[in-house]
Amino acid sequence: MPASKKAVFQFIFWMIAAGITSGAFLFRVPGFHYDEAWIAQLASQIAFDRGTWPVFGMNHYTVPIMSYILAAGFKVMGHASLELARFIYWKMNLVSFALFYIWIVRRNKVAAWVFALLWVTLPLSVFNQRVFLEVTTGYAFFGSIALWGLSEGFKRGKNAWLALGLIAIALGAASHILFLGGVWAALWACWKESPETFENPRVKWAVTLTFAPMLVLLTAVFLSPIGGGERTKAAVVMMVTLFVLVALWRKWWQTSLSRALLRLSTWILYLVSAGGLFFFFLFEISGVWPISQTTGNVNWFAVVPGLAIAGILLYAIFSTEKPEAPFRFFRALWLVTCALTVISIYKPTSARYWELSLITFLITGAWAVSGLEKHRKALVTGLIAASLFNVAVLGQSYFANTLEHGATSDSYHWLWVHDSSGDYRPVVRAYQELQASKDFCEEDSIQVDEGRNAFVLQVYRGFARSRKLESACEAGHVPAHYMIGADSSQVSEAGLGDLKIIKR
Repeated sequence: MPASKKAVFQFIFWMIAAGITSGAFLFRVPGFHYDEAWIAQLASQIAFDRGTWPVFGMNHYTVPIMSYILAAGFKVMGHASLELARFIYWKMNLVSFALFYIWIVRRNKVAAWVFALLWVTLPLSVFNQRVFLEVTTGYAFFGSIALWGLSEGFKRGKNAWLALGLIAIALGAASHILFLGGVWAALWACWKESPETFENPRVKWAVTLTFAPMLVLLTAVFLSPIGGGERTKAAVVMMVTLFVLVALWRKWWQTSLSRALLRLSTWILYLVSAGGLFFFFLFEISGVWPISQTTGNVNWFAVVPGLAIAGILLYAIFSTEKPEAPFRFFRALWLVTCALTVISIYKPTSARYWELSLITFLITGAWAVSGLEKHRKALVTGLIAASLFNVAVLGQSYFANTLEHGATSDSYHWLWVHDSSGDYRPVVRAYQELQASKDFCEEDSIQVDEGRNAFVLQVYRGFARSRKLESACEAGHVPAHYMIGADSSQVSEAGLGDLKIIKR
């Protein structure tokens, strides 16, 4: 098979694989999250309520970029639904994967297929691709575009590419301020691995144009009604941003003080990232927490393939004898992104917030494997076996468990950390059970025992009513009141786990 046809075949194969793992049972696994419902409801208002142009999202450090993207899709399709929202963002995630894959394969063919294998099979990756949020879909989408825009812009000297990259950064940071962590990490990686980059006038202006809107965003956060701790963080980041801009134009990176600061920051950031990587591998890469968070069940088998993959990639990352420049950059980028994630989030249970750490880890690990010289065949075989093991774990612990039981509202514990899967309870499926029954009609009311779940159902039912999907009531029908909850031993519908549907 000619090389070009082989490359096309491999790309199509990985696109299909990514589409399957991220899209199978897309509307049922996991249950719809409160944040998803909020973003979709705002998108519906933007699309169909004349004059609705919100500036802030769920809080004062987010702009509803993702809601505007959804609104465009809703407008084209003529209706809004949580299923349509997930479908739109599923396609966005496939675009993100394609952009990352093509960018890597043009530079390193082996790294490209290893990256694809990990993207398709790692539980955290599969989980994050299924939930449409700024910190999952948005991070991947804007990150992939920024990577293309900046690399091609600087390499070819094309202002159009550079502008595309800067716009992607601005949109990513606006949609959720933690995207700035990746921007800061990239800047630090350049400072460490190739400080001569800052001699390029294009780079100076790119950094300046990136930081200018950041200062506006940080000022808005500082002046917003938030807590003292968040306001202090915003003030610190503002001061550091101004300092970096002055240092950039005054060429302070060439001074001895800059070298001393680099050594000090290296030690600090790498120490913080060491703690972060411990949580990252134990809870996220192993798949224990993403699976537990959405099913309410802890599966110890998830630890085995995840830690095996972590061990193989860590060996490759830190044993590479002749590291290429892109690999060195991504290694620094990954470590600092992980450190800044820890500083910003400081808990391992919020799986979705590790998206940037995940993507940079996948690229770094894939590049490292491509450069292996010792035990390469054995390690690659182990990587493939562990990835297939991950698929089995996902099939049994994630998909089958969620389809059979949904999520529970109980707290679950693993080692010393605990959390609740209540955000992913299958209240929508319970509502669909009612819709399918002959007794339920549009006049009937439904209550849910938890407020966040009640909001999800309210949004979902509102979309259904707007499309006239609820059955009209027969003449003389007496409105019934249903309760969806876990606090009763009364009738339980099959396939809803601890949820009970009670007719009052």
